[in-house]
Amino acid sequence: MSKRAKIFIMSMKNSQRLVILKKKLKEIGIAQFRIFYGNDGSTKKKRNIVYSLYDKKKVEYNLGREMTFNEIGAEYTMIRIYKYILKHKVKNAIIMFDDVYPSFEFQKWLDAKIFLKGPKIISFFCAPPGFLEKKPLKIINNLNISLHLAKTHLFAGWCFQVNLAFCRLYLKSTNGKVCGASDFPFNFKKAGIGILQTLPYLLFPNDRGVSYLRKERNLIDKSLISLNLKKKIYKINILINILIFCRIIWYVSFIGYFFKNCSLAYYKEYFFTKYVTYLINFISSNYISINKIYNKLETYPADLKKFIRYLKV
Repeated sequence: MSKRAKIFIMSMKNSQRLVILKKKLKEIGIAQFRIFYGNDGSTKKKRNIVYSLYDKKKVEYNLGREMTFNEIGAEYTMIRIYKYILKHKVKNAIIMFDDVYPSFEFQKWLDAKIFLKGPKIISFFCAPPGFLEKKPLKIINNLNISLHLAKTHLFAGWCFQVNLAFCRLYLKSTNGKVCGASDFPFNFKKAGIGILQTLPYLLFPNDRGVSYLRKERNLIDKSLISLNLKKKIYKINILINILIFCRIIWYVSFIGYFFKNCSLAYYKEYFFTKYVTYLINFISSNYISINKIYNKLETYPADLKKFIRYLKV
């Protein structure tokens, strides 16, 4: 009989987000977890510790840019957790950032002791764009939860479940160093890693207005369309469809590749494959589109439905 998954929380010391998360975990009946605190880089020595695990060459090859300190720091903390999992042979682990709000269904998931063999990830929330297989890989009837295999890359870095096989492959693929963004720094299909998504989602991301990455990312990853303009576009259905059509042309034609300045493998996984699938799905409806489900009431358990209005474009 497999044990319940051990929970690892990534946070910073004196984080108000962690205070709120601890309170919520207690409310839903979860008392056991291990916290891994990040490095705040407040001294040169601390910053050097983080940069010692930063593979600048691989990052620039994959992303086409350098990573910010907080981006590197988040991945550095995650690598520490993976190493701990391997060292202590934790067969079933859940890693969560401190900016998540778990459902009561999350506790039921832990009690059900769901565990998959092989290098796999189970995500409890993902943001668009992306696609899932319609036919569930597994249905947990007593929880009324289905597990769907990802057809494309998913932005699933808030909270996810991993096993020893995944951690072992991750550390081997990256040589235990930061090689890219935390969701995740290699090509899933090429690495032979399966990523699955729960439906409904079992948590909601909410940073409570405190983000360690937002300002840095805005400086290095400027969109061609401002956030305010996106919000206006997303209020009108026909404009949404026009924007999506433009994105399909942009990425499928590889025009976007010359502006992204990233590796071809990264571009194919994060952009090309997603928008080719978008085009296929528009014709055949063979897959579940994250764009269409992530802000729908039926995608969340009853106690999380109230948060739908907070979802951002």
